[in-house]
Amino acid sequence: MMSFDPPFLPSLLQHHLSLPLYTMSTPLPRLYILITGANSGVGLGIATRLLLQLSSPSRGPPSDSFPQRKPFIISPTTTDAQLSQCPYTPNSGVTFILACRSEQRALKAREVLLSKLDKDFLERNGVKEEDREFKRNLEIVWEGLDLSEMRSVYAFVERVKAKYPYLTHLYLNAGVGAWSQIDWLAAFCEFFTNPVKCLTDPDFKLQETGWKSEKDGMGWVWQCGVFGHWCIANSFLPLLLASPLPPRVIWTSSFTSSIAPALDLEDLQCIKTDKSYEATKRQIDLLSESLDKTLQDGPSEGRSILCDPAVTASEIYRPQLGIFLYQVMMLAFYAVRFFGNSQNHPIDVVTGSIAFVHLGLIPLSLVPSPSSSSSRSPTVTSSTTAAVLLDPSEHSVTPSLSHTSTITTDSSLPPSTPTSSDSTNDSGIGRSYKFGSQANRWGTGYVKVAELSYEKEEQRELLRLVEAERTKWERALGEGETRAK
Repeated sequence: MMSFDPPFLPSLLQHHLSLPLYTMSTPLPRLYILITGANSGVGLGIATRLLLQLSSPSRGPPSDSFPQRKPFIISPTTTDAQLSQCPYTPNSGVTFILACRSEQRALKAREVLLSKLDKDFLERNGVKEEDREFKRNLEIVWEGLDLSEMRSVYAFVERVKAKYPYLTHLYLNAGVGAWSQIDWLAAFCEFFTNPVKCLTDPDFKLQETGWKSEKDGMGWVWQCGVFGHWCIANSFLPLLLASPLPPRVIWTSSFTSSIAPALDLEDLQCIKTDKSYEATKRQIDLLSESLDKTLQDGPSEGRSILCDPAVTASEIYRPQLGIFLYQVMMLAFYAVRFFGNSQNHPIDVVTGSIAFVHLGLIPLSLVPSPSSSSSRSPTVTSSTTAAVLLDPSEHSVTPSLSHTSTITTDSSLPPSTPTSSDSTNDSGIGRSYKFGSQANRWGTGYVKVAELSYEKEEQRELLRLVEAERTKWERALGEGETRAK
């Protein structure tokens, strides 16, 4: 895997540069944003950051909609107007669909989101009429979804298709892990010999094998992380392709997928492996690339994109650690980020969601794809660190909406993507991209892009097997409904 990590952005420019002033135009259609696992962790971080970014359209395009320096394609023909225009603002309103099992937790997440929005309004020198208007046009709703039960998955699909005319954003974020215990001896040894690895990708977290979902008998980690989401994404293709705005499907992947065991299609559901979490993330990487081709060929020219939150303070490890050890882990995260300069530790989930929101708002014409090509062309540098940064010490920080940027030419930089001949070769090796959230030792967040490679034949066989499983379940559930009638 080859990665292109952007250098930290230069110091803030204190004056407006050459981009045209942003002016309000006819509002775009309403945004419908669905996020699975949105009641906590990274899912709630994505919802929070998106909400704050979209909440002041008259102040300019959301800062996360500006391309960063190296990950994104800026061709010589790209105009200032293209760089200064977010494809989703100003809009007629926003609907956030929080998809999770617990209505109570979803309602609590809704309260958190509205509270942070109100706080943000007050910090902008008081609540203005445009703030009230945004809130009047805002909906935050819950839709019940249990990814470990296929009947729940398809009932959820039918409800969403009946209630909403289209989807502009689909964040496939929810996931689980089969972690059962910690090898404490190995943990202490790894901490003292390699503390950065210990707190980034440790070997002492033990995962159980053989875990299956109670009702469907499928691999539990696989069903919740891969299969349920794959069925949802395919079922929602009509809603995505009906979007009047370019639709995006954004998957929560992980940097651990690159170190996952070799893909074992004999263990498709990741039941036998003791690295089920990593193995399922590897499958997500391959399936997302396949869906990306379908969306790019659609009428709205959408994309399926991989994002990685890196190491964040999600709830996924709390059951194994307990409250006290979880807090110790948090302190260790901050220590390794500051003293070890580990940039894989955004820690705060709002910072960890920067890649997801950045890729959710940036013009798609600037996002590299396997078929794109580039040369040593101009790159863009934002004039404000807030365009890509959040301070994790302030849990409800609002990203700045400053919108001044400039295009600079740097001939010393390598191309941000391989040439089309690289990505379409006949060697049987395919390529795709993953966008990761990163942070420097001060908690300054930014996005990096990594190039992934895979065997095309392996991907095709995985797709065939997963599609066969999806067809089987759709047929079984359809026949069950017919008998029930």
